Amino acid sequence: MQALFEGYGSTVLVQKSKQIQLCCLKMALGDIHWGTCYHNPRIAAYGHDLLKVLSEDREWIVT
Repeated sequence: MQALFEGYGSTVLVQKSKQIQLCCLKMALGDIHWGTCYHNPRIAAYGHDLLKVLSEDREWIVT
């Protein structure tokens, strides 16, 4: 992470906010799927936790 911010600066978070949130959504769904398929509840829980955090911030959701 430090290298990312040194290279792009912290403004990348503002400029790429939607893309970062979509990547987090894909990661959450992937963790839920993988954790379920491979009987690893800890990984599935990571996905559910991330999905919960994303759903609490509904400002980014396009309707």
